[in-house]
Amino acid sequence: MEPITLTALAVFLAPFFTKAGETLAVESVKLALEKKQDIKDRFLALFQRDEFISLGLNEQQSPEEVKALISAKPEVAEEVQKKFEANPDLLKELLEIIKQQAG
Repeated sequence: MEPITLTALAVFLAPFFTKAGETLAVESVKLALEKKQDIKDRFLALFQRDEFISLGLNEQQSPEEVKALISAKPEVAEEVQKKFEANPDLLKELLEIIKQQAG
């Protein structure tokens, strides 16, 4: 998987942990996904490739630039959010992995 796709996935996921009372940086989420191939694969399986392609991502973009691209495509962000909300157990599992790596 291209690193930019991993960054985009982490950017999408980070706000869910703020809502859950955990303030986690995109980099923390990205690190957890890099370390746990199985959970990364399960999150990526929620997506169709064109959802990421439609964002216009490239390898030179920072997480802040990826956030801006996501904000510019609210329909994509809304669709992704629905997919994550439909999989709360997967979000909880990722949060546990992040907590383990932090402590």
